Amino acid sequence: MLKSSTSDDEDDRYQLLDVTNDSSIFKYGKSYNIVDSVGSNEFRGFFRFTFFKLSTEQIKIFTSLTKLHIFNAKPHPFLRALLLIDANNPDEYVLLTLWATQRDFDEWQKTNDYQSIYSTLANPIYPSYSKNYYLVPMQKKEFH
Repeated sequence: MLKSSTSDDEDDRYQLLDVTNDSSIFKYGKSYNIVDSVGSNEFRGFFRFTFFKLSTEQIKIFTSLTKLHIFNAKPHPFLRALLLIDANNPDEYVLLTLWATQRDFDEWQKTNDYQSIYSTLANPIYPSYSKNYYLVPMQKKEFH
């Protein structure tokens, strides 16, 4: 379970992130396929989701830049990065990056790598937006 670091809206405060391929008990939700991924298999720390919808030409540029500045870059300043495509809407993408702390992400935003990648989101089909979350530790409760 992820908790928003910015939202006070009850409907937008939490996000359930299921990284298995198991069937879900939930009726509604979004499913994504991984286009590219690099880093640790751990899901922890600060999560930055950037949602965007781009034209076919913009996607080609964006994926080239993410490959150059994220997926093939060494060393990785983040714990993990994933480029995801909406399973039902092939022009909708999410760039998910996981960081040890929000400060690490804030520092990366000042880099040329960040500016190069996100400059392609300047004129999307629909405005891109980002959401920040932290992992909420789940506590097991016993029911009697």
